[in-house]
Amino acid sequence: MRKEIAYSALVGICIASGFAILSYYMYVVEVSEVEQEKKRVFDLVMGAVMSQTRNLDIFADM
Repeated sequence: MRKEIAYSALVGICIASGFAILSYYMYVVEVSEVEQEKKRVFDLVMGAVMSQTRNLDIFADM
């Protein structure tokens, strides 16, 4: 009886730690995706700003 309880407790601990590791991994992946998205949006905005300032420079030269 004691062996069965110990075995089931060990299995429960293993399953719980597996879920904890998996959820932490998913959190890390989600955070890195958010950071990549922020960088992509920033690059798009800066590209648009730079192209607009280039257009203004062309008009200023006329």
